[in-house]
Amino acid sequence: MIYNLSYTVIIIGTILLAGCSSVISQDEQRLDFVVTPEPDGQPDFLTINISSDEQIGYPAQSGISALDNTGYPAPVSEYSKNGRSQTAIQSYNLVHPVALEQFHADAYLATISPSHIMLTNLGNPPVLPGWFFKFRKPNSKREFIIHVVDNVITGTTLTESAMDIGYTEQPIDMSQIVLDSPDIFEQFQQVGSERDIWSEALAYDLELVYLDGMSNPVWSIIDPITQEWLFSVDAVTGEEVDNPY
Repeated sequence: MIYNLSYTVIIIGTILLAGCSSVISQDEQRLDFVVTPEPDGQPDFLTINISSDEQIGYPAQSGISALDNTGYPAPVSEYSKNGRSQTAIQSYNLVHPVALEQFHADAYLATISPSHIMLTNLGNPPVLPGWFFKFRKPNSKREFIIHVVDNVITGTTLTESAMDIGYTEQPIDMSQIVLDSPDIFEQFQQVGSERDIWSEALAYDLELVYLDGMSNPVWSIIDPITQEWLFSVDAVTGEEVDNPY
């Protein structure tokens, strides 16, 4: 099954990341994706105060200094290979206060979205995959997207879906989540090796969702290249489950 994230959004706030948000099944209708930039310019993908020697971008060749322009295309940085030196839960603890302050006092986590799918819909900007968190607030279609690279929030955006996505995302209580991202990757490595679907060369994506009808939130492994679902487990019990969609 291939995930499809394209749907119309209305940008309603200051854009740092022009984002999309939800994952829909292959059987559902494909919708257009529209990004509306700020009137005074294009979205800014890195607004935090980082020196020129530390800009987040595509990695340069190992060992090349920022003064040597032979590296492509960004200087060596102190960031991890995929922007996930912090686990998903650790990163959630970083972004949750921001969502409460900048979005809504009753904001709740709706999903942790697959990073490469999100980046594809953003036109593959020069940022590391990191983690994408989508927050909602009660009785509203508005979504607050936060992108984290290692221990840095690189940007946020407000979006609103123009159409019903076809399923209901329940609030995720992260205090009830037993398994963190390293646990899921380790479990998938073992199972995926047995089923010949795991590759050491790929930095797999994770999704966390709690859809209507589920007993618990579910972690899923997504292929970063094909954007296909590969493996899912109950985030509380650790038991393997079916594709949540």
